[in-house]
Amino acid sequence: MVSNSERKYYDRFLQNNLLSQRYRIKLSDGETLVGVPKAYSVVNLENPTFFINGSEFALRDVVEAKEISDITIYATKQLDGYTCGLDPRSKAVIRAQIPQESVPVTSVFISCDTKSDFESLHGSVWKHIAELLTSLSEEKLQELGKVVFVDSKTMKVLFEL
Repeated sequence: MVSNSERKYYDRFLQNNLLSQRYRIKLSDGETLVGVPKAYSVVNLENPTFFINGSEFALRDVVEAKEISDITIYATKQLDGYTCGLDPRSKAVIRAQIPQESVPVTSVFISCDTKSDFESLHGSVWKHIAELLTSLSEEKLQELGKVVFVDSKTMKVLFEL
């Protein structure tokens, strides 16, 4: 049988099939997910689930879910590093903030060796990747709100500015 908590999130994520609102979801194991959660009308009453970017999660593991409007950058793990790119909605927000003649880069690849070398000299590389992808300074990004790096496969938060 579905608990009241599971039903609440199931109903919210079912409505989100049309809205496509992004959420920050805290799970019972302490992990945080960011993305567009969706539930479907056929519910497995033994173990109801929801989906984010094709990954399936149990509704009973959801502790909290809040709508967000963070700038989201997806990071895809490769053999020797990460490829990072803006979420399409975040890209639209950023384009409204920059001059028309300015064209931000669409993706950034950072090698694991380069990342560790870079961080030993300049601190966290994530801040610099955000600046490259958005063409905005750290101060301007802070005005827009939180910048969140999300693993594109697991939808788990990797880093937040």
